[in-house]
Amino acid sequence: MTARTEKIDSIIAARKEKGAAIASIQRWMWNAREELSDFRSALAETGPDVSAQALASSAASIEADLGAASSALEKVRSHFAKDTLAVAVVGQAGMGKSTFLQSLTGLGNDQIPASGGRACTSTQSCIANLPSGVPGYADVFYYSRSEMTSILADCYALLGWPAPAFRTMAEFVRDFDAREKPDSSSMDSLWRLLKTYRDNAEALEQSVFSPGVSARRVGLDEVASFVTYADGESRAENLGVARVEIHCAFPSADVGKLVVVDTPGMNAASEERDKAILSRVLDETADFVLFVGIPTERGITRKEREMFDSCRSCARLFSDTPLDLKAFYVANQAVVRDAGTGEIRRNGADAEYNALWQKDFDAGVIPAQRLVKVDAKDPSAVRAAVLDPMVDYLVATLPDLDEKELVAARESIAAFRERIAAFVAEARRTLRLDRAIGQDDYRKLRDLFESSFPRFSGALQRFVDSRATVLDGDSDSSTAPNPFMRKISDVFTSFRDGLEDSLSDERVRFEMDRNPGQGGAAFFNLLSFMRCNVRDRFSAVEDACREMVEASKREISGLFVAPFPHGGGFGNVAALKDSDGNPLAGSEFFRAFAALCRETPDGAQLAAQCEAFADFELRFSGFLEHHVSTSLSPLRQATFADSLSGSVDFSSEASIRAALLTLAEESANRVACELAEKSASAPELAVFAVAEDFIDRTLRTEGVEKSWISLYELLRGEVWPDVFDPNSTANRSATRLRERLDAVSSILRQIPQA
Repeated sequence: MTARTEKIDSIIAARKEKGAAIASIQRWMWNAREELSDFRSALAETGPDVSAQALASSAASIEADLGAASSALEKVRSHFAKDTLAVAVVGQAGMGKSTFLQSLTGLGNDQIPASGGRACTSTQSCIANLPSGVPGYADVFYYSRSEMTSILADCYALLGWPAPAFRTMAEFVRDFDAREKPDSSSMDSLWRLLKTYRDNAEALEQSVFSPGVSARRVGLDEVASFVTYADGESRAENLGVARVEIHCAFPSADVGKLVVVDTPGMNAASEERDKAILSRVLDETADFVLFVGIPTERGITRKEREMFDSCRSCARLFSDTPLDLKAFYVANQAVVRDAGTGEIRRNGADAEYNALWQKDFDAGVIPAQRLVKVDAKDPSAVRAAVLDPMVDYLVATLPDLDEKELVAARESIAAFRERIAAFVAEARRTLRLDRAIGQDDYRKLRDLFESSFPRFSGALQRFVDSRATVLDGDSDSSTAPNPFMRKISDVFTSFRDGLEDSLSDERVRFEMDRNPGQGGAAFFNLLSFMRCNVRDRFSAVEDACREMVEASKREISGLFVAPFPHGGGFGNVAALKDSDGNPLAGSEFFRAFAALCRETPDGAQLAAQCEAFADFELRFSGFLEHHVSTSLSPLRQATFADSLSGSVDFSSEASIRAALLTLAEESANRVACELAEKSASAPELAVFAVAEDFIDRTLRTEGVEKSWISLYELLRGEVWPDVFDPNSTANRSATRLRERLDAVSSILRQIPQA
């Protein structure tokens, strides 16, 4: 594989990963739209209430914006999902664009006709590189009848004519013949385009829209008849062609999966049609753009500036990154054109004209990244001056531009989350779902709360008190070791069993060869290596710490889920269950519980404590690493045993290896003992301290009872369904709305997979 191919493949591979992340974001948006739509349906069942109508309108607005954002992201996803890297070549008619493409791809007039200054290319052509020696071919793709009538309908809209109802070309002919030609001269080209289709309607029906005619494969020598018009002539074979895909081996064999897209030259036979093709290429296909122009005595012309601005509006993706960052301007040095008459005055580059072009470009008249001057007729010059710099620029720049798209998509998720959260809060207030009960029911709720909650809080307190008793008492040898102690033993045993393999003869020999005649230097380099090895092995005890933390969280969440009187009674709450209907546990439970608390008027304080508890972790770094570090002295140059140092023959590989293995085993043993003797209870103490603090702050902190009663009021029908009848008409409606709002809220807890 050559350098260019590797570079292009690296971009495509990186894009695949980002494309998967974009697809995940889109799924989140689709799910959010579905949940909002379901809520609107439930809302419609409540009757024609003004407040409900306002909520429905807000939900519909968010849905519409989610749909628009998802559609915009689809462009990004499709770009990232491609197996190729596409470069569009754009320019006004007669600028040498086709000649430039011939030099770049190795094709000739049979595939990319060059007109010598006359407009001829009329159809989008994608030219894909084939491995050297593989025979070339082309696939011609036709518009379907519905696609064609849609194009014609778009033309009607541009003319300001009423929307047409035709579904066949015959109906189009009758409709067009009944229309008056527009008076405005600015509409002449559009009207002539429609007339061209009208004159070829019967031929299109017979040769293009017949059953089974959607594409055909042709030889490279046949391509020209499908992508060009003869002077003053339009044929159905051209009008019906949507695009042509040409496959050939490029002269530069090392361009891998590069695709070059030839676009119609503007000012060609059908300007409006060509603009539509160009817009589609820039919007859906191109990853980079090469503009081709000819320097003139007036510098960069107004027409070229307008064309660049028009292209900019089509080429933006989700992040709104401008075309400026994905474009080179190619100044064709093969000919010189008079800017006033459009005539070719002489062949070859003109220093004065080029200077004017350079001055305009430097002034930002066209803000492309580079102005590249090259003779479009010289294949080797085109490849050297354009192809190589373009590939290098893409490798250096495109990953960052792609990342901007992904970042913008993630930022849009954050913005939608804020909107949805605000909507949910407003819906609960407006529909009185946070307090939709009268005084009698509220008193009933208080009675239930005051009789049951003390037992629940007592169970929580007893949980931490029981842990305190265990931690304060003397160690009992009959007690099963905790996960942390088991992990220390497992790590030490694994290290000892694999010690011989951790320092091979080859590694010692390599270090000795790297330090010829300096066995001591080799020894101390390997000493550092073994020290890192021991430290890395014992960092695995973090897994045991994580297991202990999560186990404690699961035990506490179990008390929340357990039924009254000794539990919190939250086991039947839908928002606290997984997709299979099982109660959540551990960190997941407390994150979901915090989200519910935030939906109540007084739940912010309780939510903050639950979120902090859910996020609590024990890390090896900072928590246990200092115990390991203090035990590694035998593996440090300044402190390794004197008796051992005197017995090491630094000129012998075997002596060095044996000494290092002895030191490593001694150090690992010291680390294991240090962790077991001095920090065996440290993880349990840390978990106990955090759990006790969490329970104290959620039960004893001033004002927290108000948060609990507010939460139970919200969930009363699920906690006490036998008391607050969920089957009453009012409660059924409220329950249905609450369930749908809970489902909307669940979107806020979902995180698209990157």
